[in-house]
Amino acid sequence: RQMCIRDSLNTNGNELQPVPAPDSKTLYFSRTRYAANTEGIAESGDVWRSEWADQGRTWGPATRLDALNTPQNNGVMATLNPGGGMLLVRGTYLRDGGFRDEGASLVPVNDNLARS
Repeated sequence: RQMCIRDSLNTNGNELQPVPAPDSKTLYFSRTRYAANTEGIAESGDVWRSEWADQGRTWGPATRLDALNTPQNNGVMATLNPGGGMLLVRGTYLRDGGFRDEGASLVPVNDNLARS
């Protein structure tokens, strides 16, 4: 099934690396060169999420996932579990709240990802 995303997700920034959830109702992607990113208009990308709208006819407005975004390049590589309950993300998130720009981490999907 084809869906036009031109008006709902595309911005003057760069939308990259789309990763759909297993149910195809949620889309994760990275944005670079976008003023609303953590680092503003820079090559560093932030992770964003959009969900189906209008009963699946279009995508809703994207939400930046602040809990995953650091000053480095951020990105979702895959969704895991049948319901998409885990994300495989770029980088290593440390228990002390730190971040290393290497490796990969598993992150549970929950409402805390999009805190403002």
